[in-house]
Amino acid sequence: MSFRNILLAAAIVFTSCKQNAHLVKTETTTYPLNKPGFTEVDSSILNSYSSYKHTIDSIMDRVIIVSEMSMQKKTPEGLLGNFTSDAALKQVENDFHAKDFSKIDFCFLNNGGLRAALPKGDITIGNIYSLMPFENEMVLLTLNGATTLKLINFIAAKGGMPVSGLTMRVHESTVTEAKIQGMPFDSTKSYVVATSDYLANGGDNLSF
Repeated sequence: MSFRNILLAAAIVFTSCKQNAHLVKTETTTYPLNKPGFTEVDSSILNSYSSYKHTIDSIMDRVIIVSEMSMQKKTPEGLLGNFTSDAALKQVENDFHAKDFSKIDFCFLNNGGLRAALPKGDITIGNIYSLMPFENEMVLLTLNGATTLKLINFIAAKGGMPVSGLTMRVHESTVTEAKIQGMPFDSTKSYVVATSDYLANGGDNLSF
């Protein structure tokens, strides 16, 4: 029975009781996760994937770049967010700039989508999968000036998000200056924005 159905069954039982029913006894049991026998290796599970592990490890352990420092996510901005948004914008420009769009103005991501720091030294494919474990896709949106302004104000109110191509001055969660590709924000213009499909579809409270 699912947890939802258990709750429904419990609700039916409780509401069916007489109005003067009262609790007479409670009991609880604790199951510590480090109790002997709870954390023993299950050989049957190991055997089920051992034939694939060597191949997976050989892919995930491949070094793709060496970093001079560790990268952490921070607000209003951090090295990890700057790196990922810059890399995403660069890749999207390489894939779509020439054939589909005259210009991609900026990229924005969310810190919640960055699930692990990147270490100093060797960075592997496995590190990147830990950083972004979701099957999100990059998408391009054309936003009018009013919607772009809502986005800029949202980023400021949130205390900062990973961005590339967009710079802002913020005072007490209010935007005092915004530049896109080095030019002042123009509310009469439309902007082409790169982001994840999760955010484009309203995730992280981006309902607009």
